[in-house]
Amino acid sequence: MTFTSLQPDATLPQQIWRQIVRFWTEPMRAEPLAMMRICGAVAILLSTLLSVAPNLSDFWMPDSLLPPEVGDEYVERTGRFSLLYGVRSPAAIITWFIVWCVSLVFLAVGFYTRFACVVAWVLTASFNLRAPFALNGGDDVAALFMFYLLISPCGAAWSIDSFRRRMKQYREPDSGFESPEPRPAPEPVMIDAWPVRLIQIQLVVIYFFNGISKLHFVDGTNQYITGEAVYWALNDVTLTRFSYASLPTPLWLCALLSWATLLFELGFPLFVLFARTRKWLLWGGVLFHLGIFVTMEIGWFGQVMLCFYPALLSGATVARFAARLAGGKPGATGTPSYILYYDTFCPVCRRARLALEILDVGRRIVYRDIHDRDLMQRELPQVSYTESLTEMMVVSPDGKLTRGYDAFRTIGRVLPALWPLLPLLYLPGVSHAGRGIYRWVAKNRFRMIKCESDMCSMHLKALSKEHVDLEEVERIVTQARSASRA
Repeated sequence: MTFTSLQPDATLPQQIWRQIVRFWTEPMRAEPLAMMRICGAVAILLSTLLSVAPNLSDFWMPDSLLPPEVGDEYVERTGRFSLLYGVRSPAAIITWFIVWCVSLVFLAVGFYTRFACVVAWVLTASFNLRAPFALNGGDDVAALFMFYLLISPCGAAWSIDSFRRRMKQYREPDSGFESPEPRPAPEPVMIDAWPVRLIQIQLVVIYFFNGISKLHFVDGTNQYITGEAVYWALNDVTLTRFSYASLPTPLWLCALLSWATLLFELGFPLFVLFARTRKWLLWGGVLFHLGIFVTMEIGWFGQVMLCFYPALLSGATVARFAARLAGGKPGATGTPSYILYYDTFCPVCRRARLALEILDVGRRIVYRDIHDRDLMQRELPQVSYTESLTEMMVVSPDGKLTRGYDAFRTIGRVLPALWPLLPLLYLPGVSHAGRGIYRWVAKNRFRMIKCESDMCSMHLKALSKEHVDLEEVERIVTQARSASRA
């Protein structure tokens, strides 16, 4: 939302018009929207599981405290649509609830993103309309959040969909093998600006009009202006998590917090325009909502609002944050953290490397060719050629060597995208099964994919034999490399 300097070769109206057109049309990086999608889907899923699920029988079932006729009447009166309109079957409501949760999971990981977003939005709105008087502003903002994701390309980056697109673009090397040297970093994914601009404007509007609503005078006085608003909120037993007596807050601090709230919300449209103030504004928003979350129970409004914040960040900032989260140092060079040794002639192995490179936002992994015998003798003298041909190997920064399935678990600790799988990989019995599956895949990989070169086919057939002929493998490797240099 930063405006460029005005151009001297145009009139003032022309300059303003160019800035407006640029604001709405200039493509931007997809990472902020992807971060927003992930954070929002996770936050709304947690809200669903922690707030809706425990109260499903109290507010959404046919015999609940809030009769379904109330929700149906609200839908009719407002002219809205709800999948739960007229539904009286508990089994149907539970089924829709499960579909809702699954769609949020799909949205978070970016699997069939657009379809998952449609389902999540419709069900979020439907459950809100079923019990309109049992919810709060956080539920309304959640439905609004889903709508903006729906009209935006939120799956363009950091999603299974984008991962699959990148994998489909891979082409086998003509030589039958690839260099283990690092590939050039891919160009950032660019998306249309207008959906993100709408999200930014919506965030500004919410805060600003929240601030306007706080200027309401009652009997000629306003508690925010007098500095009493936070004090009385902390004394409201229907909102606060702690009694004021157990956590007394000085009146002067309550006054400062009341005035700071007004300044933050009313000043949001101005402070967000400039890069220098935007940074402090967003950190202030984080502290603002965190403080409310710690002291008061007002639903998930603050948590969902924070999920809008990535839309106000630059793509480069979000990419650097992701790299640091993964333990990497963007732009840094030097000795890598993890070294992965793989078969550069194996198409399955090459695709696995590409998949890891896509997920490795921190650039913490480098790759070695197991057919470079001089290098292997220097770095892994304890590993035979036969062993290196049958399983992937990873050397950690501490020098520990892991192989096969255990090497995959090592890599899983490096890549944030794989962190959700780590608990599963360490369950009792999973390790034994995983090692067996890995050995089977390694032995039968020549059956899993069609080679696009004769050298690749010869190599995989040589590895598929009961007893690997090392001389045959070396001959194929030497022949392929000689042909590529010719």
